[in-house]
Amino acid sequence: MAGIQVNKLHTLTGHRDCVYTLQSGPKPSLIFSAAGDGLVVKWDLDKPEEGERIAQLPIPFMPCITFFSGNLLIVGHNYEGIHVLDWTNKKEVASLKISEAAIFDILVLENQCFIASGDGSVVVVDLKTMNIKKRLTHSEKNARTLAVNIQTGNWRWGTVIIISVCSISMTWP
Repeated sequence: MAGIQVNKLHTLTGHRDCVYTLQSGPKPSLIFSAAGDGLVVKWDLDKPEEGERIAQLPIPFMPCITFFSGNLLIVGHNYEGIHVLDWTNKKEVASLKISEAAIFDILVLENQCFIASGDGSVVVVDLKTMNIKKRLTHSEKNARTLAVNIQTGNWRWGTVIIISVCSISMTWP
């Protein structure tokens, strides 16, 4: 087997705890990181030495981030819920308590947010109203990862559950 060559391009420093998630931004050079120190940071890979703090959330914090639209990030905060952050103005624009369980994954499709929870459920949130639309529970254990096949409308979490997105009244482009 041929070896893989890896070239180190940058080292991004500034977090004081484990980095749990990286999320690409609206431009190829932008990424966002979130760490156990409660910091959400924007990085410009054209200027990697200059991380910019977007938010400081309370800890303990094992976050996950997803990019929503133009200037909005959705950050999952363990035992709290989700925070919608305007990263250009560095302020929180909305939040919603989801459950007492950990949040492991966030997926946004159109104006709906799917949240994989440590209680085994997937919570569907309407991002326009910031209301919980549905709570789908098919396991007593962690729902860790979400995946969607947009062509078939099927999505899955964990390793065995497949649910038709159409059953939760989602429209596809």
